Amino acid sequence: MNANKKSESLKILIVEDEPITLVAHARMLDTLGCISHIAVNGKQALAMFSYEYHVVLLDIELPDINGLLIAASMRKSENNKRLQTCIIAVTSQLDNKLEEKYLAAGINAVIKKPVATQELCRILKRFFEYQQQINKPFLWASQ
Repeated sequence: MNANKKSESLKILIVEDEPITLVAHARMLDTLGCISHIAVNGKQALAMFSYEYHVVLLDIELPDINGLLIAASMRKSENNKRLQTCIIAVTSQLDNKLEEKYLAAGINAVIKKPVATQELCRILKRFFEYQQQINKPFLWASQ
């Protein structure tokens, strides 16, 4: 991929403490042409979070900080901002009650491990189409 194409790529923060899952996510995102950065715990994720990321792929079951607290902190830092980062919760356990809880906490979508490429693409497409419909540009369009 040439440098110009890379600058147009989605920038994704992967927050995952399991090395095998982390490598799988990074490889999948690279295959999709995304630029990914890695945080191996909640503290590191919060330190790295910024508006340069279009998406946060967030493991909900981290050992140091609960994923819901991380998402809430990220949303708080976005308060009164026009643009919003897409936060996708990644979890090994999922039911309707948990999904409702995650969405109420400011998470945009929930995906079950192992993450399927098609499912991730569907979620990203849905989120960014919605942003366009409400006249919020893609994050990278404003950079």
